[in-house]
Amino acid sequence: MLNFRASFLKSCGALADLPEGGLPEVALLGRSNVGKSSLLNALAGQTHLAKTSGTPGRTRLLNYFDVNGQFYLVDCPGYGYAQVARSEREAWGALIQSYLENRRELRLCVLLADAMIPPQRSDLNLHAWLRQRGIPTQLVATKWDRVRSSRTTRALREFETAFGAPPLPFSSVTGMGRDDLRRILARP
Repeated sequence: MLNFRASFLKSCGALADLPEGGLPEVALLGRSNVGKSSLLNALAGQTHLAKTSGTPGRTRLLNYFDVNGQFYLVDCPGYGYAQVARSEREAWGALIQSYLENRRELRLCVLLADAMIPPQRSDLNLHAWLRQRGIPTQLVATKWDRVRSSRTTRALREFETAFGAPPLPFSSVTGMGRDDLRRILARP
């Protein structure tokens, strides 16, 4: 699916607000500031589809984006560092967990991990949690353009060893991995 047209549909703060209609859904998951919004913008070939911020914790709801009328991309709140009250972070966690466990339309989770830092415990825990529940997951290593060429092989090996699955290297700056991820998302 190289023709990837996306448009914002709605934001949801509760499961009761989720869209009906049965379209398949792909959840974008990752730590705060890992680049979920940048990845979404790169996939769509747009610069302002999803709002990006240098401040962690700006995505606070489940943000739905319609892709070609065929499926929804769901940008989930980030986990980890965010300058918000602990109670708000816990509410995000409860919303995301309930969504992941109960949403029948969910077909795939795209777990984003920052390629600039070693695999983080929070990412590994979420990956294990998704696997235990049998939720299909695609691991994506973001910010790949910032990894020195002399370190790429080692970085790929570290990710594969830690997660037990190879990551898809992705750069929202250079477009690396964009078409590969589009093809993965287009699978039924």
